[in-house]
Amino acid sequence: MLDGGTFERVDDGWWRMNTSIGPAPESSAELRVADLCERVDTFRERSGDLCVIVLAVEDVATIRKLHGDQTADELVECIRDRVCVRTRGTDLVVAVSDDEFIVVLTAITAPGDATFVAAKICHQIGEPMTASGREIHMTAHTGIAVAGAGDSGADLIARARRDALRVATSDS
Repeated sequence: MLDGGTFERVDDGWWRMNTSIGPAPESSAELRVADLCERVDTFRERSGDLCVIVLAVEDVATIRKLHGDQTADELVECIRDRVCVRTRGTDLVVAVSDDEFIVVLTAITAPGDATFVAAKICHQIGEPMTASGREIHMTAHTGIAVAGAGDSGADLIARARRDALRVATSDS
């Protein structure tokens, strides 16, 4: 999914593509989240204000099973690019797995603003995508956590993940 040709190494195994920063390709999902938690904690110590959005994308595994790895990889790259288009250079975007992305909005503290950004990202993901010559429609559910006093990066990510799961199960 992440390759040296598209991304450049910026530091400590993190990679940058336009406005996205993500962990090195060899990192496991748990390591990516742990590293992101540390970065969120460091940012909170410096400036304090941020929001976390978790995007849970549906059916990537099904597409991988039905249409193969190449189609699914193209689709995930397209999703990642669409998420990056809707974020700023100061925001962090981490592809935790094929179907989970975490976005850290570093200059938004109001839940309404984060909800607006999340809706824009979901709308962008919902637009038709082409992978291996197939038009594919995807759906994403979001969870949002606004940093409060004493929240750690792990707290924020866990809260946003719970919110995304709640939204996904209520929509099913």
